[in-house]
Amino acid sequence: MYLHLRVDVHSVTRTQYRSLQTLSCYLLSHFLVQPGEV
Repeated sequence: MYLHLRVDVHSVTRTQYRSLQTLSCYLLSHFLVQPGEV
C-alpha cells in the first residue's frame, strides 16, 4: 500500500512538472514572439 501511494504521488508530481514545463514554454514563446511583432 505504501509503495502504491508512493508511485501515485510520483505520477502526480510528474504530471504537474510536465504541465508547468508546457506552461513555461508557452509563456516563453509568447514573450519571444511579442517583441518581434511590435
